[in-house]
Amino acid sequence: MIGSKAPEGVEEEYFGQYDITEPRIYFIDNSGKISKLPDYAPVPELEAEEGQYDFSCYSYLSGLNLNADGNLAVLEVASYSYVDEEGLSEDSEDYYDHYHWSSKYFLRELDSNGAEISTTTFELDNGDYMYCECILDNDGNFLASKSTEDGSSSVIAISSKGEIAYEIPCEDYVESIVKANDGTLYAIIWGSAELEMCPIDVENQSFGEPIMLPSDAYSVYPGGGDYEFYYTSGVNFYGFNRGDEEATKLFNWMDLDINPDYIYRINVASDGSIQTVISEFDNYDMVYNIDYVNIEKVPYDPATAKQEITLATQYLDWDLQNSVIAFNRKHDDVRIKVLDYSEYNTEEDYSAGQEKLTTEIIAGNAPDIIALSGMPVSQFAAKGILEDLYPYLESDPELNVSDFYANVLEAGEYNGKLVRTVSSFSLCTAVGASQLVGDEPGWTYDEFNAALKELQDNVDGATAFDATTTRADILSTCLCLDMQDFVNWETGEVNFNNDEFISLLKFVKSFPAEYDWENYDYTTDSTETRIAQGKQMLWRDSLGSTDSLMYLESCFQGADITFIGYPTNNGVGNMIYVNDGYAMSTTCSNKEAAWEFLRETFTPEYYEEYESYSGLSPIKSVMEKTLKEATTVKYQIDDNGEYVLDDNGDRIPEQRYYAISTTVYEYYALSQETADAFLDAVESCDKVYDYNSSIIDIVSDEAEAYFQGQKTAEEVAKLVQSKVNIYVNEQR
Repeated sequence: MIGSKAPEGVEEEYFGQYDITEPRIYFIDNSGKISKLPDYAPVPELEAEEGQYDFSCYSYLSGLNLNADGNLAVLEVASYSYVDEEGLSEDSEDYYDHYHWSSKYFLRELDSNGAEISTTTFELDNGDYMYCECILDNDGNFLASKSTEDGSSSVIAISSKGEIAYEIPCEDYVESIVKANDGTLYAIIWGSAELEMCPIDVENQSFGEPIMLPSDAYSVYPGGGDYEFYYTSGVNFYGFNRGDEEATKLFNWMDLDINPDYIYRINVASDGSIQTVISEFDNYDMVYNIDYVNIEKVPYDPATAKQEITLATQYLDWDLQNSVIAFNRKHDDVRIKVLDYSEYNTEEDYSAGQEKLTTEIIAGNAPDIIALSGMPVSQFAAKGILEDLYPYLESDPELNVSDFYANVLEAGEYNGKLVRTVSSFSLCTAVGASQLVGDEPGWTYDEFNAALKELQDNVDGATAFDATTTRADILSTCLCLDMQDFVNWETGEVNFNNDEFISLLKFVKSFPAEYDWENYDYTTDSTETRIAQGKQMLWRDSLGSTDSLMYLESCFQGADITFIGYPTNNGVGNMIYVNDGYAMSTTCSNKEAAWEFLRETFTPEYYEEYESYSGLSPIKSVMEKTLKEATTVKYQIDDNGEYVLDDNGDRIPEQRYYAISTTVYEYYALSQETADAFLDAVESCDKVYDYNSSIIDIVSDEAEAYFQGQKTAEEVAKLVQSKVNIYVNEQR
């Protein structure tokens, strides 16, 4: 960015809306010194030609390389669009019938100061696209992957004169082109089933015999040092040679305090050292931070080693990577070492890593910190594996238990001990129009069935939930709702052979076994349409944002709604769903350091930075602020920062729309009534979403005989009781 054209006092609708940018080239030496190439000037902006209206153009630098003469070979692209008829606007019905989009490519040679030696241009057919990072063949041609409007793909070589030197068509998609350490060029191709690496035979203009890449080799880099190719998978960096049965894991990016999601470029030198550019966006200062990193092997020195605490996860997401890196950079004496169990997953078994981690923990080999996504938390807690976090929370000078919703924190408890962090949550619920389901939350199976029958007597084709809800969906949800009534992991007691479970089975049987997705009509079968037409009694989902509340409200078109919940044998069938979170093991080697990491997840700052898009905050003040913002009407502002007024001189509210069937429901803010009802539902909820895949699988398998009429519900209850009892006590 070289400036801004933002009007004074006007807030951006999106980041960078008013930025003025231009490409520049910088040289970074091995010491990290950055020098701007003084004589470089980007190609001039394109201007509209005769017959081109509503012309728009943006230019960017696609890539650069060193050619055989040691000069810079640079590819710059100017993408432009226009319509061929004057007077059309984007709102015009036939605007896109006259719309054209294309790109002009500038192949340039620059000297070491960036001064232009030569420039040639090249254009593709309208709608075709060329992707290139300035890979050069031995003759100095630019190699690129080309995609056409009809979906075909090829490797295309452009000479320094702007002519097509050769083109090799491909039946599949050419993702990129890389060069091995011996100079051989390869096309990375997504084949019909696997990722392939095909040598490019320039002389015969064809592809050679493909090499199958590992399934996790999503980002392949040129060779250097001891390996022909390199690739990053998750947090690990691998070297790979043709003929290898498997790649060699070289290191973990997290061990270097590098978030692999921020890696912009990688180069491996002939001596095996690695140079990479890290581009990280700072959400607070709204700027990009660019780091140049040089990675070399050094002898291990125990005197400089830090104490390690381990954190095991099955999925290393962006939030976790940043949190760990921030912690490690902050501490000189201790660091977190991430154990990413997803590397044990295979194409045949995507849950292999989860099973391995679970087995190790139950066997007594627990890491210091556990990322709990998909983990059987109740099972771990019952075995005494998880540390109680309440003493740490209560003694923390900056945190107060009273600042949190008590029942949401209790969702992270087991037998009164806080065994997991609770940084954000959702409310799993079923919602209906109050005139249909009443205005009091909670109902039994009989009350649910009576309300549904009354609706179906008056509306043809009416259903309880959306058209796609099946027995499997309802069975899983109801088991999670009442799992703590069915299984006690501490005592090993199992309670399926009773009237409550039999009632659940009979309720679930009333739902369809499957849904015909091939005949799903998004116009007539959608939840929005069916609720608007009175054909659907309940909306079911997990509410984790005010946006989802606004969507819910729009579905019911302003009618009074009740967070009635799912039917259950006791209480109200709403559940607090804790979004993943972490636990500390009772065998943790450094509990003070582990708590210092975990405590951040209890702070408002953590929620605002990482969790606000994936759930609601358990902190009362943050929730109140969130609901206040959602219920406050915002008004339109013009480019000068002034309120837009209507003909009567009144401010115009910002409108929000949701299309429902053939009508549009218009709203401006969440109603206070819905906000209050939702908060009441949250504060009164005393059930926790308790998911155990193994138990749900056992119940699902045995219940099928009842659903098919082969066994009675009572017979199935006995079988489930026996099999779950065996499973639970084997796992304790």
